Amino acid sequence: MVFFYTDSNRAYRGFLLNWAASNTTVAVNAGTTNYTGSSGTITSPYYPLTYPNNYRHTWQITAPSDTGYILFTFSSFRTEQCEDYIRVYGSHSTSSTNTRKCGTPSVISPITTSGRYAMVYFYTDGNTVDSGFRIQWTAYVGTTSIVTTVPPSSGTTYLSGSSGAITSPNYPSNYINNYRHTWEITAPPNTPNITFAFSYFDTETCGDYVQIFKSHSTPTSAIRQCGSAIPSPITTQGRLATVYFKTDSSKARKGFRLTWTSVPPASTSGSRDVKTTNALLFSLMLIGFKFIMK
Repeated sequence: MVFFYTDSNRAYRGFLLNWAASNTTVAVNAGTTNYTGSSGTITSPYYPLTYPNNYRHTWQITAPSDTGYILFTFSSFRTEQCEDYIRVYGSHSTSSTNTRKCGTPSVISPITTSGRYAMVYFYTDGNTVDSGFRIQWTAYVGTTSIVTTVPPSSGTTYLSGSSGAITSPNYPSNYINNYRHTWEITAPPNTPNITFAFSYFDTETCGDYVQIFKSHSTPTSAIRQCGSAIPSPITTQGRLATVYFKTDSSKARKGFRLTWTSVPPASTSGSRDVKTTNALLFSLMLIGFKFIMK
């Protein structure tokens, strides 16, 4: 409730008050909030109003048992540069691999952790405050190779396994100009082919493009994709493949998200059974022939 009172004397210009709804409850300082399920939202205390100074809190996430990875996306993020920050851990232990974020970045990259457990920690010092953050987290079944931070330009990311996902830097926000990166994929031994499927694709036509090579050697034949139409699935032969992304110095768009899946090696048990059957038939025929000759 807001109450305004005036007396019978002088009148002035008064005031303008802005109000915004925030959390009905504030997570306890130095406490822990436990989340379970397949998705949820985490906000700084009093969001979208300013958070308090000298605050610490931990959110522990336990997703379903078949979870392969948890994806964290940010709809808002504003903290004091360097001094107030969050850390996202890949388990319930502070000794695990983590990603730190602070400041007011213009582009907020998603964070991915492997497995069903994750943890978010928020720390503020005794000085400047800001509006804080709002995070959505979602658990997914299967495996992923989404990179938690933007891969360095002119660098290489090495991926292995039977499946995974690759996104342009900062996806689903706009990617970076003058950017080059390579992802080298190594599937299990005897894999006959790898299939690449795009769920989103939007790059500057001709200037920014994705290439998929059928080995770890870029001089081999490659398929180049650019523009805004989602490409048809691409299949490469063998267990090795390479994805290359290049952007020029002009327009930047949202980029791409693709998943790659390797076809399991064909079972040889069937061919062994055929060979065994043929050998048995041949032996029976030979025995029959000898019996007739007698």
